[in-house]
Amino acid sequence: MALSITLTETNIGIPMADTYARITLMRCDKEQTLMQISHYANADARNGNASPVFDRTLFAPTAELQPGANPLAIGYAWLKTQPEYSDAENC
Repeated sequence: MALSITLTETNIGIPMADTYARITLMRCDKEQTLMQISHYANADARNGNASPVFDRTLFAPTAELQPGANPLAIGYAWLKTQPEYSDAENC
């Protein structure tokens, strides 16, 4: 499970199209959910253990997360409602 999205900024200072974004950390309590999203140049870079080109940390109000059996699927669904990820596509 991951998202494909174009970034206007990266850790290396250049924009990058079609990055491979994965939730790499998710911690929840009754108030908020922390999500760390790591962006890789592409899926092959991720599978080859390359370093991310960008990392982002977001806090979701836990009440905004839809119920479900798969926490990561819930996280990705919430991400796609955020301005930074509104154009993201599942990959």
